[in-house]
Amino acid sequence: GIPYVIVGGLKFYERKEVKDVLAYLKLVCNPTDEVSLRRIINYPLRSIGDATLAKIQRFSNEHGIAYFDCLNRVDEIAGIHKKTAEQVAGFHRFITKYRTLLGTLSAFELATTLVDEIGILQQFKSESTPDALNRMENVRELQNTIYEFTQRVPDGQLQDYLAEVALLTDVDAWNDKSNAVTLMTLHAAKGLEFPVVFIAGMEEGLLPLMRNSKDSNDLDEERRLFYVGATRAMEKLYLSWCHSRMRHGELQPATPSRFIREIEPHLLEEDDRNVRIPARFAAQSASSVRHPRRSVPDGTNNKLAPGVLIRHLQFGKGVIQKIEGDGDEMKAHIVFEELGLKKIIVKYAKMEIL
Repeated sequence: GIPYVIVGGLKFYERKEVKDVLAYLKLVCNPTDEVSLRRIINYPLRSIGDATLAKIQRFSNEHGIAYFDCLNRVDEIAGIHKKTAEQVAGFHRFITKYRTLLGTLSAFELATTLVDEIGILQQFKSESTPDALNRMENVRELQNTIYEFTQRVPDGQLQDYLAEVALLTDVDAWNDKSNAVTLMTLHAAKGLEFPVVFIAGMEEGLLPLMRNSKDSNDLDEERRLFYVGATRAMEKLYLSWCHSRMRHGELQPATPSRFIREIEPHLLEEDDRNVRIPARFAAQSASSVRHPRRSVPDGTNNKLAPGVLIRHLQFGKGVIQKIEGDGDEMKAHIVFEELGLKKIIVKYAKMEIL
């Protein structure tokens, strides 16, 4: 309920990769949406060009058939190569399959399955450029918004989510005199100053980004970026991190950023109060909401507990999410910074408690 304005950067729902995924979802819900259909019928590439689309449009006009329905009759359209016709018919089958799943799967399940089958996340990952990885994260964040919608509106369908997205509006002009919180990226904040600054997401994997944590040059650049953000504050600076964060539809424990640990302790005032976890996350997060910086002296296995920060000789730093069993059979579920969740038999694990 706090008013806010967003300054700088491309609006989230205007990003190409986000609009592409939304176009798929819109077409699944409404096959008469020709704008969405034309946007994604050849994305990812299916060798369906403008000439083919024009022939389909002509067939649609001549026979009075909906454009989408023409895709299933593409073999009746003259002048379309057989391989192209197969791609067109395959696209029709793909969308039709997901239309049959409406009401059967939740909005999140349907969207996640569809994105996996399209293969755009794998495509972005294989490209492995900074831009491609950013696009991949944007698609994952879109999936998170759909998941959060399903948690907030348990009976909500995909159509309801799309209707809600359509109503979202952004503030196009920034008025620094308005009674609202100003949201911006660290890059956009350069050269500006504010009485009070909050830097959110001070976590490993966000600041610094996970993919940059091994490259010393990239790490130094992100450290300088954090410095830029910190020095925007004229009076008060708040650095915050989550005990757990929603990632790819799962609530995962988070580790505070190394940049916080690099600050001289006498300059920090830490507030480690207990935070109320929303009821819908309570069961899932019961083993992961303890403060990840809690220090436990090194010792026997009974010192291991959810929330304890460890360093594994092979896998690096991680946070214990769950302990099961005891004695020689004790297993630790650990979320590592680089590798994600792993289950490890404690007896054979070469690790230390930090």
